[in-house]
Amino acid sequence: MNRNEKNEALTAWRQVLDSPEIRMAAADQYEELVRLADNYQRGGLIGEEERNALIFEATNRYACLVTGNRECSQFDDV
Repeated sequence: MNRNEKNEALTAWRQVLDSPEIRMAAADQYEELVRLADNYQRGGLIGEEERNALIFEATNRYACLVTGNRECSQFDDV
């Protein structure tokens, strides 16, 4: 696993989490984040534990958004 590739992948994942496309619905954002996490694990960039942590964070953000709390600040340090 190349550390630079991993850092780039995780930066891209974080960008989707923090700045989804303007018209991206919460469900679409969640699906994209899970897809990326799965691809990163399959590609050997991250392990299962890191994949699970990313999906946990994406799930928390999704729950926050669908309950109407658009700030999601309570999940920033998850």
